[in-house]
Amino acid sequence: MVDSWVLFFDQIRAGDLPRVGGKAANLGELTAVGLPVPPGFCVTADAFRHFMAEAAREQAPYALLEDLSPKDIA
Repeated sequence: MVDSWVLFFDQIRAGDLPRVGGKAANLGELTAVGLPVPPGFCVTADAFRHFMAEAAREQAPYALLEDLSPKDIA
C-alpha cells in the first residue's frame, strides 16, 4: 500500500518495528514522548520489497540476453 511506504517519525511507534526497523521505531517513540528529535521520516520495508520486486521484473529480460551468444545467431 503506497500511502504507508514513507512514515514520519510522529507516525511511528514501537509496534511498527517490523515495518521500519529499530532505529526508526525508537525515533518514533522519542518523538511521541516529546523528546527533542530532528524532524525525519522512514522509508518502510514494504517500500523496499516493492522496489526490489519491480527491479527484478525489469531486469528479467536482460538476464535472458546474457545466455545468448553471437555464434548462435542464424
